[in-house]
Parts: sequence; structure tokens; C-alpha cells
Amino acid sequence: MKYWYKVKYGFKPMEFVSIEAGPDLERAIYAKIEKIPVTLCGKFIDGSTILRIEPHINKYTGWYDSYEPSTGDDEIQIRRDVPKEIEGILGNHFDFVATMLREGKTQLIGSGKAMSVALPERGEIKQLS
Repeated sequence: MKYWYKVKYGFKPMEFVSIEAGPDLERAIYAKIEKIPVTLCGKFIDGSTILRIEPHINKYTGWYDSYEPSTGDDEIQIRRDVPKEIEGILGNHFDFVATMLREGKTQLIGSGKAMSVALPERGEIKQLS
């Protein structure tokens, strides 16, 4: 299963890029934390403008990218269709980037190594397929 995330870099509804868990997610997190530029999906983004990185629920619900959930029925569909582990995977990637920054191993960020590095806070990150 693929895990999709939205990197929101502006206030307009379509100012975001959609990325999968893995190297691009690590690079987006690093850019946000360090406020440095990054290219994601062919789009140059200034890390200081990244507002948030969150699960891209629209990829699972079938909603248009610009649709914002607003009803109780939407919440029921989100709970039903969005993978339960998606928040934990995002947290693991944040932990990996923070650990690499703390240990001075920034060259590993975006290398895809997060899938096999053990982190003391959350344990080993499972391989994503």
C-alpha cells in the first residue's frame, strides 16, 4: 500500500504537492524544519513557506484534491477509508529526520534509509511497500 501526504506551502486551496512516504517525505520534513528550499514533484518550494505536512486523505476517499471535509459523513468516510497507520508513519519519518539532524547525518535524509534505521523513540521503522 502507498501512503500519501500533502505538503501544504500556501494558503490557497491548491498550494500543495502530494508525495508518497519515503525519500520525498524525508526531504519535505527536512526543508520545513531547516527552512531550506526543496524541489518536490518538479515544484520548487521554499521550506520556510511549508505550513504543514499531513496525510493526503483525498487520495483514499476519492474526493477532488481541493475538497475539504465538512460533515459528519465526511468524518465517517475518513475513519473508514484512510489507513490507520498513516499518522504513525508520518511520525516515524519526522523522528528519523530529527535523529539524523541531531546526529549530524543529514546526508542520509532523502536517501530512503529511514526504512531500515532503528530509532530509540519509536523502535524500528517497518519497511513500506
